[in-house]
Amino acid sequence: MKCTAKLAAISLCVGLCASAYPRQTAKQAPPSPAQPAVKATPKVMPKYVGKIVSVSAPDKSVTIADKSGSKTVTIGDSALIRLTKMVSVADIKEGECVQVSGTTSGDQSSIEARAINIIPETKARVMDRMVVGTAKVSGGTVRVAADGKTVEIKPAAKCSVTRVSDIKIDGIKEGMFAIANMGENGKTRAITVRETITPAAGKSSQKPNTEDGKGGTNSGAEKESHE
Repeated sequence: MKCTAKLAAISLCVGLCASAYPRQTAKQAPPSPAQPAVKATPKVMPKYVGKIVSVSAPDKSVTIADKSGSKTVTIGDSALIRLTKMVSVADIKEGECVQVSGTTSGDQSSIEARAINIIPETKARVMDRMVVGTAKVSGGTVRVAADGKTVEIKPAAKCSVTRVSDIKIDGIKEGMFAIANMGENGKTRAITVRETITPAAGKSSQKPNTEDGKGGTNSGAEKESHE
C-alpha cells in the first residue's frame, strides 16, 4: 500500500513538472517577402507606311509598298478606314466637327491654328494646344463651340487644313499613301489613306503641317483615327 502511494506521488510530481515546462515547438520560418508584381510589357504591333500598289475588295486586302519592299495586309471586319484630303479654311462648313491644333490665348477666346482637321464627330474639349468642337461659320470667320466656350480660329501663316472621312475598302485606290496599324489578330485594325498630290509645273505641292515635319498626315488626325 505504501509503495502504491509513493508511486502515485511520483506520478503527480512528474505531471506537475511537465505542466510547468511546456513542450517547446519548432520555430516557424518567417514568411518570404512578397515579390513585386511583374508588369506585362505592352505588345508593340507593327505599322506599315507606304504607297498602295494593289487593292482586293473581295479579299479585303491591300498591298503597301515602300523602299524596303511590299507587304499585303488584310483589313479586319471592324477596322477603321479613313480618307484624308487637303482642303482650305473656306471648306469648313457650319456644324462640322473640327480639331484645331495650335496655341490658345490666355482667356481661351481664340487659338492660333497650325493644323485644322475636319473629322467625324467626337468629344468636344478645350485644351492649351488643342480645341475640338462644332464649327460656327460667320462672315468668313470660323469659331469652335466646345465646353460652353466659343473659340475663334486664327490660322497661322503655315496652317494645314485636312478633311478626314470614314470610308469603305472600295474607297481605297491604287497610288494612295497609306498608314496601316495592325491588330493582335494579324489584321489591320485601322488604316488611313490620302491621295497623292502631284504638284503643277513650277509649283510645289501643299504639305500638311505636322509635328515631326515629315509632311505626312497631320498627327492630330492620325492619333484620333488610330487610338
